[in-house]
Amino acid sequence: MYPPQYESWFPAESQASTESQASDSQSSYTSPTFDYDQFEPYHTFSPSQWTHNPSLSPIDINSHSDTFNCDSPAPVDTPVLFSSINQTGTGTKAPEAAHSDDSHMLALDIDALLKSNTPGDLLQLFSANLIKRRAGASRWEIECPDCQDWIKTTLPTRILTDLDAPGYFNTLSDHRHGKKCSKCALQLKSSPSSTNSGRISSSSSPTEYSALMTLAENSDVISTACTGVPIDWPVRGPSFLETFPVGRASDGRGALPFDIDTRGAIPHAYSKNCDRNTTSGSPCTECADIVPFLEHLVSVAQDIKSRTHYRYRSHFDMVQAVRQYAEEANRLKLKGLNDARRVTHVLTRLDEYKSLIMALSENDVPHIQHILAVALKRGSSIRQIINTLEDAIAGTYHPRGYSGDDLDIALLAYRLGGRQLLYAFSRHLGLPSLRTLQTHRTFTSILPTIGSITAEQFDTNIKTLILTPLQSTLVPRRGHSIMMDEIALEERASHHRASNSVIGLCHSHSHLVDPTLHTYDSALRIAEKLAQGHIHLGKEMSVLAIGSFGDDEIFPILAAPTCKCENAENMISIFTLAIDRWRETGAEAHLGPIFSVVTDGDSTRRAAGHAMFLKTKLPTTSRLYGTLSHMLGLNLATGDYEITLDFDLKHILKRWCTLLRTRKGMKLGNGHSITSAVLARYLVWLPDMDESSVTKLLNPDDPQDVPRAVELMQAIIALSKFNVDTITGDVGMCADMASIKSLGAILESLLLPFIDVTLSLQQQVAHLSRYAHLTFTFFRLYRSAFMPHVLYYDSQTMVKNVCFCIAKQQKLNGGQLWIIQTGDDRLEKLFGITWMHGQHNSAMNYSQALDRIGAAKDIDVITRTEGYDHVRRDMWVGDVVTAHCDLPSSWKEGREQAVTLLGEARIPGDSFAFQVFFSHPGCDLMCPWGGNKYLGVSSTMDAQEVDLRVEEAIPTLPTLPTPDTPSSAEDVPLEDDVLTLEEALMHDLPSGNPTVNVSAHSVAPTLVSGPGINPDDFLLVHGKYVHKETICRRVLNKYFIPKSLNRQERVYSTGFTKANRRCDLVGRSITGGNSFIIGDVFLTIIRSNITLTIALIRCTLIERDSVTRHDILVPEVATSSVRLTGQILSLIPSRKPAGERSWLWTGDYIKTNSEIQGTDQHMEKIVEITVPGLLVELVNPDTTCIRFRDDVNSDDFIALNNIGNTWIIDESALALACDVLWAKACEHLIAIKSILHVPPPSDSSVFPYALPDGSTGITCAEASQQLAAAESGALMECPLHGLLEENLKEQVGVVQPCGSCGRSGLEGCKIQVKISTTGVISVATRCPYHTNFRYANADAGSKNRPCRNMPIKCELCHPTLAPVTGKKSRSGAPYVDAIWRYNMIDHLNETHPQYAHPMNTHGHPLPPDILNSFTLTSLEQREAGIPELLWLVPLFDGDKENNAGPSSRKRKSNNTTNGNAKKARPTL
Repeated sequence: MYPPQYESWFPAESQASTESQASDSQSSYTSPTFDYDQFEPYHTFSPSQWTHNPSLSPIDINSHSDTFNCDSPAPVDTPVLFSSINQTGTGTKAPEAAHSDDSHMLALDIDALLKSNTPGDLLQLFSANLIKRRAGASRWEIECPDCQDWIKTTLPTRILTDLDAPGYFNTLSDHRHGKKCSKCALQLKSSPSSTNSGRISSSSSPTEYSALMTLAENSDVISTACTGVPIDWPVRGPSFLETFPVGRASDGRGALPFDIDTRGAIPHAYSKNCDRNTTSGSPCTECADIVPFLEHLVSVAQDIKSRTHYRYRSHFDMVQAVRQYAEEANRLKLKGLNDARRVTHVLTRLDEYKSLIMALSENDVPHIQHILAVALKRGSSIRQIINTLEDAIAGTYHPRGYSGDDLDIALLAYRLGGRQLLYAFSRHLGLPSLRTLQTHRTFTSILPTIGSITAEQFDTNIKTLILTPLQSTLVPRRGHSIMMDEIALEERASHHRASNSVIGLCHSHSHLVDPTLHTYDSALRIAEKLAQGHIHLGKEMSVLAIGSFGDDEIFPILAAPTCKCENAENMISIFTLAIDRWRETGAEAHLGPIFSVVTDGDSTRRAAGHAMFLKTKLPTTSRLYGTLSHMLGLNLATGDYEITLDFDLKHILKRWCTLLRTRKGMKLGNGHSITSAVLARYLVWLPDMDESSVTKLLNPDDPQDVPRAVELMQAIIALSKFNVDTITGDVGMCADMASIKSLGAILESLLLPFIDVTLSLQQQVAHLSRYAHLTFTFFRLYRSAFMPHVLYYDSQTMVKNVCFCIAKQQKLNGGQLWIIQTGDDRLEKLFGITWMHGQHNSAMNYSQALDRIGAAKDIDVITRTEGYDHVRRDMWVGDVVTAHCDLPSSWKEGREQAVTLLGEARIPGDSFAFQVFFSHPGCDLMCPWGGNKYLGVSSTMDAQEVDLRVEEAIPTLPTLPTPDTPSSAEDVPLEDDVLTLEEALMHDLPSGNPTVNVSAHSVAPTLVSGPGINPDDFLLVHGKYVHKETICRRVLNKYFIPKSLNRQERVYSTGFTKANRRCDLVGRSITGGNSFIIGDVFLTIIRSNITLTIALIRCTLIERDSVTRHDILVPEVATSSVRLTGQILSLIPSRKPAGERSWLWTGDYIKTNSEIQGTDQHMEKIVEITVPGLLVELVNPDTTCIRFRDDVNSDDFIALNNIGNTWIIDESALALACDVLWAKACEHLIAIKSILHVPPPSDSSVFPYALPDGSTGITCAEASQQLAAAESGALMECPLHGLLEENLKEQVGVVQPCGSCGRSGLEGCKIQVKISTTGVISVATRCPYHTNFRYANADAGSKNRPCRNMPIKCELCHPTLAPVTGKKSRSGAPYVDAIWRYNMIDHLNETHPQYAHPMNTHGHPLPPDILNSFTLTSLEQREAGIPELLWLVPLFDGDKENNAGPSSRKRKSNNTTNGNAKKARPTL
């Protein structure tokens, strides 16, 4: 589009952008929109007025060519000269007058001006056009009149203005004074070729000079032929020169390729390459080529970009930019001033803040938070705040008002420390006073139970504690749980001022007396009822509370003292009343329904809960039926309003650990026993366990320690996941670890849902389902040998309640539900705070307990606890939204996991056929044998199962009444220094009480009055006014004995014993040395029908002197003080000849049929026996793998581990051991009848160990013959006299015959007894005819077994020493010689003849306890066949007639007959 010679004149766009960016980096100026209308008065011409040659190509101002880019630099060697510029700067007229009129030049003294050389004189010469100028590279240049050099001025070329100031000629003046100018001027003057045409001289006339200048101008600018290109410049502005980019006229980048002539009315452009030769009236070719450039220049001038470089801008644009720069500079200056002022203000405020910090750090300002909050709310300045703080420090300003934290701290101080602590905090720490606290907080006050429990008590507590505080709050409807438990009380009565009544009487019997204190006789009447045992003081306080699922707060609605004699009917009435009042008061409609009723392991509440909440099956019309009916095996029995029963998890965990810590243990796998000794053996394998820590877990000081119980369960879970080498490992160890793996899965399924906060509700239900199905399977297999009935019932009920609660919440609103809120953990926490409120002192009466539990309720709202005991809802991160939980699928998932685990444990498949089991009528997880027979609550199902362990009975010493112990409170004599109430009132009147005359004729004294004294709190007693609380303390609490502050002592004193018997874990390692440990095997001889055979036993318990041991040295096993308990292993022979035959363990144990109590079903039960160490032969069997043997059938070993390793013993070794053990029995005179006899096994082919042909494998021939002879008929020959007797019930010995065999004078018949400190009696004898018996049953006797002949200790020979107060002996009681009861009279005649007895009435009277120990009852003598004339007549009143005989199981006694009479000395 452009001629080639002009292409370099248009710079590239990128170079222009680079220059524009550089320009932008120097200034952020952006040209604003310019209003050109303001220049109309100064610019009146228009492009249409411009005249030009029509033959020339006109410039189209509307044409825009994209190829033009005027930002590209022009060649540096291209000169840019402005040929003619009007010095006036108007650009509206040609300067002809300046060249025609030279009169002003004639008036100038040129020589004088040049000689003076001042800037002003040079300006005059320049104004007369005597000094030339040009546009330089960056500045305007003027020619020196002397040396003709071009001198730069201080005016930039981008400024199009005249050199009209003397300052522009300072550089020229300085130059002419310099040596360089003088030297050059001298050279020019002396040069022959130089001319003076270009120099100013005084000899030149003005006319001549003017002609020369005119000629020069005409020759330089105006062409004689070319007319140039007329410039059509439509850019609006003051003038053409001001809107045209004249800055491009100078040399440099972007220089214009043409010259401009502005002398005419229309400016013309001439190419710098114009040859001045053209046709008349038209521009030359070179000039015509610049037309596109002019068009592009017009388009650029009309739309100036803000990024355009200043060289390409016009004078007018630059003026506007300068103005904007000036405005921006002024704005920045103003901003700088404002910023400086602001910085000064900020620095001042910083100083004030520093002053505030100094004031806060150096002074204790009261209510600082409140002062600052109020000041900020008012918008006070820092200075005002500082002044307020200074006034508060000085005491001239007293701030008022408290935050919620202040009120909470004040409430905590008041509830924990009382009024005095709150007063101290209020005075010195600025906390609210008690009056302020009462205004802003409501204290929890529970209505006391006076008399029987009534509906009004529930209504008042529900409205006061729950509905009233929440009536103005929008509370979402949630499910609720009723919790009930007891807390210990001191048996003390107190006075309740509001009702003028005595409180602290048990709610079960207090209706038998009027508790109101009208007069002193009212107190005496209550005391009489207490002494008679008709009413009782509360031993504990029963607390019934309600808590919601989704809120941690709990509300006690009943607190009643109890004497612990309630039955199931009483508890049912309490639960029914609580549920009905919750509905009647509107609490259910406002807050939500009752989901469950929770209790601990109390048997009375369990029976009541079973009767109430498992009485009807869930109807098909229920909204829950569609969900729960698809959960196979889930018990669907509920109570009214679909309420379910629940048990506390922590009590279940504690009872689980109690089971694990017992020496009997539990059976898992294929009947494998896991005892505490087995666990102790393997727990030391864990990295963080040693023998000391294992001992603490298995034998804790406090069995009720829940964190220790959880730690034990977690340790077992970790042990179950321990990798064991089953290939090279011991056979017994592999069997143990297989059972421990099953145990770990059960414990993990129970524990993990409540402690793993990452589990979702879906996963929690799956774990609980797995637990329910695993325990169901093992319980059906081993019943109480696996776990107690009650524990099974409670844990299955807990799992069932969780599923019901989730389903109910889904139907309620589908919201969240935390299963950790099931159980009564929140109530236990409330009890803990109650004990903490009393400095962990449980010695509180009923009145104090009400106050403390109300304080605990207030404290519980503002305190937080952590740890497993109280896992909070905010700690749970798993998804607990019930709408996201699919109960049937989670239940099925847990069942499938249980099936997998049972299959891995080699349990027979028919033992976990859940589909088959649950298809039977009435069979579910809570009724394992169907028929709706529940365990743990039914009397028939709870009957004691037959103990198949054959062991020596441990006799117990009966509790005998103390002769000098009074039978009732009236028989307690007062000591001399004990005063009655009347005497105490006479000698010990409270200070301030009025002194009155106590004479019979005195008038009634004046009522007590004074500050803070209420006359209604006093009663008139024998002429004196006594406070009612004093009467309660000295009349009703006369025989009060404080309870021990040690909880374990209180528990043991009420008849409970430790979970474990004494256990001795020796200091040495149980795996080292020559030791026999639990889990090892031994051989013994036992009787099976009329056969004496050998049996291989796996040891599960070691006892030495009735002390459980984990191990024992091998030489100590074969002693009379050692007893071993174990399970009989099932052995089968190999298919080899008799001399090479071996016997292998199948992995199973000998089982026998056992009847399921309460049903007509039978189940197999593992036989467990106990044998003395004398009949034990230790053995160390070899190990073999059945996979590599072809002499056995592998199908007989399905109960083994996956590897197939088992024990193997040669038949010759078994036969030799049988003969050796029989020889030991004969050596120690052990009668053959005393050798253990096992019941017939369920499979007669497995024991006695049989050969493939069915014959007995190993027997003792001699012993078997004696057994056959003994079983052939009754023994008719007297062993003592050798005579035939028809009736051997009469005495066969001469003097003091043996009670076991009837013989006398034999050393082997000597018998000894040992009475431990706990009353347990052990019997030791070597009589071969001695049989085991239970001492307590034999001592009590019965109608069927009236004989009470048993060994007793003679207190005359071996008196029992009274214990020393404060000391506790740890050494066991020794064995002492005993006397058979029927031989006691002969013993007295022989050893103690000075004492009288029924056969000898002369002598000193025997102590009553000794006399009662051997005197026979009438029933006993009658049933023994003694003629009535020979009966022994007792020497005391009353006969111990036991017509009916006691039952084998005694019920818990409430001791209500003696009331509150105490044996201790009464005190004031």
